Amino acid sequence: NIPADRTFVAFKAAKALGVDPAKFAAELAAAIAPPPDSLIGEVTATGAFLNFSLHPQRLAAAVLNEIETAGDAYGTVADGAGRTVVIDYSSPNIAKRMHVGHIRSTIIGQALVHIFRALGYRVIGDNHLGDWGTQFGIILAAMQRYGRPQSEGEAAMAELEALYARYNAEMKDDPALEDEARRWSLALERGDPEARSLWQW
Repeated sequence: NIPADRTFVAFKAAKALGVDPAKFAAELAAAIAPPPDSLIGEVTATGAFLNFSLHPQRLAAAVLNEIETAGDAYGTVADGAGRTVVIDYSSPNIAKRMHVGHIRSTIIGQALVHIFRALGYRVIGDNHLGDWGTQFGIILAAMQRYGRPQSEGEAAMAELEALYARYNAEMKDDPALEDEARRWSLALERGDPEARSLWQW
């Protein structure tokens, strides 16, 4: 384990010159004298390895100066300039309650947004709420079949989830129920007043 920030192996160069690799590395280390303001603090040799160690204080000062000079642009590049990236977040199915998995994928999505912006891309973050489609066709069909929830708030959500699960379970044994859910989904998309009324309940 060599305590250095960067190491170069002298074997190939020493072989080309016909000299001992360890001796060659030692001679190079002795010959290299970093200037007083250099980010390189020390040059040493360990066997045939030529080691460069950075000067911690000067490196820190250089980085802080670069951060202060660049401001918000520090760490950014223009590799993605002129290109667009769309990041899809959790996009939950709101026919069911959200869970910790939605938070996880949303956090990952936001991290990707920051990364791509730093790379110069135009970034569009999309968290599409699934309040349309087959899952709501199932909810509407279930409410028509079993009745609307009688509770309010969180309790009503629990009842809707139970209706959704019940209809899904029965749908596996009765293909007609799946067709009924599709009809409700299509009616919702076409603006059917009854479907819209149930959807907005």
